[in-house]
Amino acid sequence: MDEPTDLPDGSEIELEIVENDDEWSPELDAELLARAEAAARGEVVTAADAIARLRRR
Repeated sequence: MDEPTDLPDGSEIELEIVENDDEWSPELDAELLARAEAAARGEVVTAADAIARLRRR
């Protein structure tokens, strides 16, 4: 992140690999901010839950 954050130490956030700067958009920036804020509120999915969801597909 290029900006300071007030997330507590140990917070987990989702990251997305952007292969080139042409793919970065205001919409992606807004989505990343929304997900970081959700994580700060404790709205997270554990790795185990994510894997279980993928296996049910």
